[in-house]
Amino acid sequence: MIEDRVKRTSAVVIFLAIGVATLTGTVLAADVASEQNAAQTALNQTNDSFNVSNLSVEDGENVTVTADIDNPGAEPAIQAVELRIDGELIEYRPWALNPGETEQISFDVGSDQVSEDSIISVQTRMRGEVAIFGEATSPEASITFEDQTSDGTNVTIANISNDETPYYGAVWTVNNETGEPETLLGATQVTENETSNLTVSFEEPIEENQTLVAAVHPDEDGNASTVDPVADEILASDTANVTVEMVEQPPEASVTFEDQTSDGTSVTIANISNDETPYYGAVWTVNNETGEPETLLGATQVAENETSDLTVDFEEPIEENQTLVAAVHPDEDGDAETIDPVADEILASDTANVTVEMVEQPPEASVTFEDQTSDGTSVTIANISNDETPYYGAVWTVNNETGEPETLLGAAQVSDNETSNLTVSFEEPIEENQTLVAAVHPDEDGNASTVDPVADEILASDTANVTVEMVEQPPEASVTFEDQASDGTSVTIANISNDETPYYGAVWTVNNETGEPETLLGAAQVSDNETSDLTVDFEEPIEENQTLVAAVHPDEDGDAETIDPVADEILASDTANVTVEMVEQPPGASVTFEDQTSDGTSVTIANASNDEIPYYGAVWTVNNETGEPETLLGATQVAENETSDLAVSFEEPIEENQTLVAAVHPDEDGNASTVDPVADEILASDTANVTVEMVEQPPEASVTFEDQTSDGTSVTIANISNDETPYYGAVWTVNNETGEPETLLGAAQVSDNETSNLTVSFEEPIEENQMLVAAVHPDEDGNASTVDPITEAILASDTANVTVEAVEQPPEASITFEDQTSDGSTVAVANAFYEQPPFYVAVYGTNASSDMMIIGLQQVSEPESSGLTMTVDEPLAETGTLVVGLHPDADGDAETVDPMTDSYLAIGMAEVTVDLDDANATSAIEALL
Repeated sequence: MIEDRVKRTSAVVIFLAIGVATLTGTVLAADVASEQNAAQTALNQTNDSFNVSNLSVEDGENVTVTADIDNPGAEPAIQAVELRIDGELIEYRPWALNPGETEQISFDVGSDQVSEDSIISVQTRMRGEVAIFGEATSPEASITFEDQTSDGTNVTIANISNDETPYYGAVWTVNNETGEPETLLGATQVTENETSNLTVSFEEPIEENQTLVAAVHPDEDGNASTVDPVADEILASDTANVTVEMVEQPPEASVTFEDQTSDGTSVTIANISNDETPYYGAVWTVNNETGEPETLLGATQVAENETSDLTVDFEEPIEENQTLVAAVHPDEDGDAETIDPVADEILASDTANVTVEMVEQPPEASVTFEDQTSDGTSVTIANISNDETPYYGAVWTVNNETGEPETLLGAAQVSDNETSNLTVSFEEPIEENQTLVAAVHPDEDGNASTVDPVADEILASDTANVTVEMVEQPPEASVTFEDQASDGTSVTIANISNDETPYYGAVWTVNNETGEPETLLGAAQVSDNETSDLTVDFEEPIEENQTLVAAVHPDEDGDAETIDPVADEILASDTANVTVEMVEQPPGASVTFEDQTSDGTSVTIANASNDEIPYYGAVWTVNNETGEPETLLGATQVAENETSDLAVSFEEPIEENQTLVAAVHPDEDGNASTVDPVADEILASDTANVTVEMVEQPPEASVTFEDQTSDGTSVTIANISNDETPYYGAVWTVNNETGEPETLLGAAQVSDNETSNLTVSFEEPIEENQMLVAAVHPDEDGNASTVDPITEAILASDTANVTVEAVEQPPEASITFEDQTSDGSTVAVANAFYEQPPFYVAVYGTNASSDMMIIGLQQVSEPESSGLTMTVDEPLAETGTLVVGLHPDADGDAETVDPMTDSYLAIGMAEVTVDLDDANATSAIEALL
């Protein structure tokens, strides 16, 4: 309703250039009050002309001309709408519209007033549309239907468009004789003027390759089932060859999973089947919110089409009663580890309630004892384990008659649940080849001497054949290691010798508790049987005075890196007290600078390091004659001892390919601008060839967003600019945690490179004070709705604090003016309402010059008046369209009503039919004359 939308409008100026068509020929001869005449200037002014669109001409008994009229302005307005044929004015009407309101106007013209090719137009003050009588005014439509492969249930229309929405994209079979559409396969309703990749599903699938036709149809009743090429016009069509490839159906699968009790380590699937083998029976936990499988507990591969009582072991046991789901999964690669409810289809599933009853298990124990050769003093147990620690790995002789363990040879206490290569030393060596038994025993008192196969349970055992081979004695070796002072990076072994060469002189730290070698500091390979003053460098320097051990080690493979006090025998050793006297070393520095391509504004140093921080990574040009650094291009301060991919920006860009040098400099004063190859030492340097490829710079953009007060429906960006137009000024909420733009509130397209005071209206108003961010976005497709900080670059942004202050709304006002029959002396206003009385209701008509003027006025003192009778200044002689307006009364004086100073609070328009008897008609005509 017009009165509903005009409530929020504070002022309106009315304009009518021509007049009211249905009152043509009638002269309202009498003058009206002087204050009413003064209103005429204002009635001929307006800010925006009404627009005309969707002109349609229909031929019949009469010719009907229709068009949409809309008010693009910000205020309610009344304007004249003209119908012209071949330039001649046929009819005009006053038309009242609220801001943004659109209504359809219709004119009926006699068939004798038009001829073939007559030019018919509907016009407002500055807008209009033209049609040629006899020409089709059907909407523009297009369709693109491409050759494709389908499973026979649907096809895709590549592109479809129509000026009028909604409409249908339909697909038909083709009549082989006529080439016309024959049978409707399916249709999809479209609500947008243009769309791509429209899927049309078929009511019945097709099974053979064939040519189909896709067509655009108008949609008159919103019912897709009524699309008919006979009854509905085909606006556009296209054909395509459709190849049908039947999709292989998934295999049949089933699973039965029943409620059960479990120890938490496995469950049983009662029955499982699948047409294709192998496949998996898997068990999952259930997501309480979605009811979907969540965590894989275990899976069992099945090789038969159907099996019963399938056990599925869990990777980790469950401890609580819960509902689980059993599922059938295809097995594409034979690897149970790859089962994934996202990637692999669940062919069938079933749920069951699983009650967990924990069963106390005896400790698990195992032992692997392999055939081996021994020197008779010990053997090695390949692997031993037990759930409870500590325990014993023991080795026994075997009673030849009973095959049972007989005599304990030795036992080793084990503190880990599982260990490999456990050495068990014998109390007395054996000298003959024989079968021995290795056993796992519990350790109740921590005393290895009490291990007894009679008293202690044997938890697990294994036998092995042991071959005894006497070991050749190691060569003679000696070492002399004397107390000394060191800088912590190396020591000197006074004398070292060994019968077999090469060998190693190694230096170790000493374990304070055992006195044994503990950590290898360094080793030097020796090729002479005897040498003096052997220097051994340390891999890592020591910083404190301590006792070290020097040792002679055999060298079996010539690789110093494999020295190991466990695996390599220590042939001889000696200790010495080493006093560390630190020597101040220059900082260690390094730099790696690799050949690269640059845009000339910066380069990347692959790796830079220095012992002392902070320091500088600097890049210099190279003097062609001396090869030394010459001109500083840029330097970056580094706060870490080592960094990779260090970007160094140049103060001035380079434009030519050249060799540059990257250098590590100390930073004494924390000022990057003082880096100087003369005054500052170059600690390390490296050169690289830099190829310059100029990169096209992104457009320059800026935005200024200032703190402001808003009513919550919009904000103002103080200034915004971008080199490339059009672009968007968008306003977003801010994510409190990340500080990044979060929710788009609104965006305004900008066509100028720079603009000030850009208003951005919000799709939904905000109600609370908050910080917002204004951003510049590129506009690639001209569609403001696609502005997205994820897919489109934010070229510039600024934040502002926005204070929301609700704007006091103007008082409510409305007027209802309905079509009616009158005797010409009065008109009836059905209802007039204004929250702040008194107010005025005015009736407007036109004078002989077709200007709008007040022909009736009445003051109303109550907030609402129904059935208000308005007396017109001069009787109406003919049927016509009248306008009524509701005005505030600022001073309570009806004589001062003035459309220049008093706002239009509401307006209405109605058709008034004048019904006069003969006497009244005669007197009215005489009065006019």
